[in-house]
Amino acid sequence: MRSMLNRLPRVQRGHKPPRARLLLMPPATPRYHSDPWYWTLLDDTTTPPGGYWTPGNPLPRALQSTGHDPILVLPPASVTRFELAAPKGLKRDEWPLLVDQHRCDEGHREPLELARLDHTQGRLVLVGAARSRLQDWQATLARAGLSPTAWAPAFLGQPDPPERALCALPADDDWMLRWHDTDQDKAPGRCHWLVWPRHASLPPILADREWHQPLDDESTLARLNFLGRHLPHHLPRPAPLPGQARPHPRLPISLEGAKAWLPWRRTGLIVMCLLLHTGLVAWEGHQSTRQTTEQQVAARFIATPDNADDARQRLAERTSALADLAQRRTRIEEQLAAMSDMPDRARLQRLAVSGQRLHLSWALEGSSEAEMDALRPRLAALGRLTDTPTTLTLEIDLSSAPHEGHSP
Repeated sequence: MRSMLNRLPRVQRGHKPPRARLLLMPPATPRYHSDPWYWTLLDDTTTPPGGYWTPGNPLPRALQSTGHDPILVLPPASVTRFELAAPKGLKRDEWPLLVDQHRCDEGHREPLELARLDHTQGRLVLVGAARSRLQDWQATLARAGLSPTAWAPAFLGQPDPPERALCALPADDDWMLRWHDTDQDKAPGRCHWLVWPRHASLPPILADREWHQPLDDESTLARLNFLGRHLPHHLPRPAPLPGQARPHPRLPISLEGAKAWLPWRRTGLIVMCLLLHTGLVAWEGHQSTRQTTEQQVAARFIATPDNADDARQRLAERTSALADLAQRRTRIEEQLAAMSDMPDRARLQRLAVSGQRLHLSWALEGSSEAEMDALRPRLAALGRLTDTPTTLTLEIDLSSAPHEGHSP
């Protein structure tokens, strides 16, 4: 029986076939709202249908079906790729603060819609598009009755080139260029996207690379079909338009073949609800107190910033705190290294750190007077020394520069 199931198509084995994708790409340099959009419908057909549609005109028949997922494909020149070193614990609402440090459009800081492509080993890869432009494209489709389920930069559909090669795709009057850094570069393996005029010579850094052009057809529709075949499965979801809530997808429920055990399921559901109700009543007081405590603790660490300035200040405070901790640890290691040759008879009794203060105590049982006379000036030069007949106590200020001595 199992072998028979393995031979059946996925649809007959209970797996839903992937939905067709309707790719829609706006004009790269829009001059008028009536500039045509290109579209193609990718499914199992050998030759996918496609064409162009002018906003304001009726949709083609293929676009009026509900059996596909509309995908907004952004022209290559409308997006920017960022690959940045991300501090540990960076939140999503702090991405714009990190990206602002690397933008080159000073004075024209239009808000970006950012989506994460990858986040591994402290490297955060983001793609950004102007939020206003993205919303204009969404509004154009909404007026035609289309609501994109995802958006994708055209570069996401461009395949990776071979090693030390330059992948090039024609894009009207430009080239879509994609390459990876080699071992001779500062960050081997890092991916780059670039839109470059076709009539201009390549930058010197790319001139020696092997030219790899996987598509000969230079038409926009052929390029859209090619990119759509190579788009990844998971794509960024568009934010709802202003004044529009994000729809919640409804899960399809099928009761076909379940009539025989439906009464038993209903009975089990009733029993489960009764048990849950009893448990909730019994633990209501305990849970209320616990939730209040957790909310108070969480508010100190994960509260949402009120505005961009508040978020920028929090990020700066977190970065400064991490730097202070690293500096304090270095100072502790330096101070302990300076005392590594203490006499064997001086037994360390206490070592504690409180804020920027390092506290140490030694028992002096069995130490000779000559050893003590040599030891006291060394410790006094490191911090505040308290000397008793049986104990030496040293307090070191970690906020001062190392080995600069103690001043009373």
